[in-house]
Amino acid sequence: MASKQKAQAGVKVKKKIWVSLVAPKMFNEQIIGETPTYVATDIIGKVVSANLMTLTGDARKQSIITKLKIVDVKEGKAYTKLERYEMSPPSIKRLVRRKRERIDESLVYATKDGVKLRIKPFILTISLTRSSVVSELRKRLKMFLYKTIAQTTQEDVFRLVIENKLQKEIGMMLSKIYPIKNVEIRVMHIEKDDAKITPPPSLREKVKDEEEKLEEKEAEETEQDPKLAKKEKSSKEE
Repeated sequence: MASKQKAQAGVKVKKKIWVSLVAPKMFNEQIIGETPTYVATDIIGKVVSANLMTLTGDARKQSIITKLKIVDVKEGKAYTKLERYEMSPPSIKRLVRRKRERIDESLVYATKDGVKLRIKPFILTISLTRSSVVSELRKRLKMFLYKTIAQTTQEDVFRLVIENKLQKEIGMMLSKIYPIKNVEIRVMHIEKDDAKITPPPSLREKVKDEEEKLEEKEAEETEQDPKLAKKEKSSKEE
């Protein structure tokens, strides 16, 4: 019994160390907390959560949660990169109102530096509208994001979203088609390398859109001019 106690007394108990968490460069590499570990390098790859208000100092960002991945540990500091941006469901729910068209999308596009991003835009029109208008808004949104993300690095795409610049650009672009009330990015995160990229609207879809617009225009003109409607009816009977 005594020998067993001596053996146990000779065993050195490892103590946990605390490693400081460093925010990404876009947040000025500020210290945002600490994480415990036995071996510093063991936490590489670990993902931690941080409120965007804490990272930016902007109280308006308190409803947004970010996920930071630890990519390196040096001199007691864990350096991170931004992996995910997400609005809280209650904050989205507060924006939704009756008699407004809600448009949600989930798209995957590759950035200029070859990173695949999943982006989930959330759009509210100022009032209810026709399905053809909603279809056009979706297609313009896809084309805009496809081109914008392809010309921008992953870090800069996150920066544009955090600074609300991408949302404003989308709103201005879509407002030319139909009045827009809100544009938000519900979720954006880095996807796996094998994720399928969402194709942009094809040329065939564009041609179809033009044909639909022409038909709608002719229908509106017919409704406004009774004589034209009568003429079309007689030509069909012949």
